[in-house]
Amino acid sequence: MFSANDRAASVPASLASDVLAVTGLSTAPAASRSTAAAAPRSGTAATCSQYWAQHEQALSPAYQGLTQASLPVCGYSAAQLRAAYGATAQDSGSGQTVALTEETSPTAMFQTLTAYARSNHLPLPKSSQFRQIQAGSTCKAPPAEQRTAQSPAVDVEAEMDSEAVYAMAPGADQVMVVGTGCDEDQALLDAASAVLTGDGHHPLASIASNSWQIPRGRCRRRPCTPSTCGPPPRGSACTSPPATPRA
Repeated sequence: MFSANDRAASVPASLASDVLAVTGLSTAPAASRSTAAAAPRSGTAATCSQYWAQHEQALSPAYQGLTQASLPVCGYSAAQLRAAYGATAQDSGSGQTVALTEETSPTAMFQTLTAYARSNHLPLPKSSQFRQIQAGSTCKAPPAEQRTAQSPAVDVEAEMDSEAVYAMAPGADQVMVVGTGCDEDQALLDAASAVLTGDGHHPLASIASNSWQIPRGRCRRRPCTPSTCGPPPRGSACTSPPATPRA
């Protein structure tokens, strides 16, 4: 049995132009044939939800009076993303080239993109639709003690960028530009410059996608001390945690 409102929802006239829809007034699941994923097999506990509050878990102890909470969203499917933006079959991105500026080079990105397309019922990408280049100079390997302190390279960020673009524009070409500068700042500049410069006459792509974030004043991957990071820029403070002194 489901419960729902017994009259049409309304909003103040002053807010009407800013409100697209009102949801959540019914206890019926918000699934649809085009976007819902299959339910977990019988006896298999769900670990995430395809939409908010599809699956819940008990909170023990209770938090601020709440005893149940929704499992986190698994991640939106390509169909859900396209539906959210009102994309139709004609909105394929054909004729466009999207440049993705990245810091790391993902492993087997084209194969990963193909698997994503297949699992999301999208046209499989052609090999001519994806290429990867490097921009900038390669630096000398850091000393061993620095390498052990650095985080291991992961593919997740670059893979998400490429998959999100493909979900919305499966007909567009992608060129992944991996910056190889000696630090994150220079790597980003190298990647962005390569997109803008292109072949010297035309940019590398018609659209650039960038999800790079470099907090100002951050000392990269090392404790912040004058000997490792150098003095902070004038008028700013170094934001990395100080090194722990040894006894």
